[in-house]
Amino acid sequence: CTTWSDAYFIYEDGHSHCYSCDTTTLPSSTTEASTPSRYSFEYLPYSGVSKSTMEYCGLRTAIDSSGKPRYIESTFIDPEGKKGIQKRYLDKKSFSGEDMSGPRLFFAGKFEGGGRRITVVEGSKDAASVVEMNGKYPVVSVVSSTSAKKDLAAFKDFINSFDEIVLCFDSDDPGMKATKACYSLFDHKKVRVVDMTLYNDPNEYLVNNQKQAFKSQWFAASRYQRDDIISSFSDVKKALEENKDKPSVSLPFP
Repeated sequence: CTTWSDAYFIYEDGHSHCYSCDTTTLPSSTTEASTPSRYSFEYLPYSGVSKSTMEYCGLRTAIDSSGKPRYIESTFIDPEGKKGIQKRYLDKKSFSGEDMSGPRLFFAGKFEGGGRRITVVEGSKDAASVVEMNGKYPVVSVVSSTSAKKDLAAFKDFINSFDEIVLCFDSDDPGMKATKACYSLFDHKKVRVVDMTLYNDPNEYLVNNQKQAFKSQWFAASRYQRDDIISSFSDVKKALEENKDKPSVSLPFP
């Protein structure tokens, strides 16, 4: 386990838990979480996301008494509307949480259901990045790739009320596993996947000034394709072209 992982959380009493390997670590007397601190909060630009988008998304930056930004605060809610706080620390590149047990979704409740298309991403920073690049189309975020299926299952009715469900998880192995797991929750005709060919996640597109490239790939999101099934005309055509005649058994007739 590593504090770089989205599945790793440090709680207010100082203990930590990795939801990937299900390991809990007890607090030490020297952890920052066990030391009370006072912070002020501001909406500041972060990782390519503008101040106005940070404010729209409700992503606050905690400022310590010396004026140093310490963490980005995201508010996730459960199906009953109970809020949980996730903190992304800026200096340690780790996460902590308050009341984050159980399934949660970022932006749940901000958008009305029943629209044409909703985008699902992995992390509030990516959600804010999608808003920055695409505008205020409905977008929600799971807590992490490891909790993605559980998070979406808890909000299944809301997600399923949209005509199209666009999965835009990271292009790494955990993200692809989350895509496969979440696809099974919904009607396969609704689910589409953004094929991010340039970078690993939406924020990387944003910080590398590839806004238009992301928008193009987002609009071109196609239905999720299982590895063991081909269904599009181009895939079938390719398979037929690759199927060459092979020598077999001689037959006594033409």
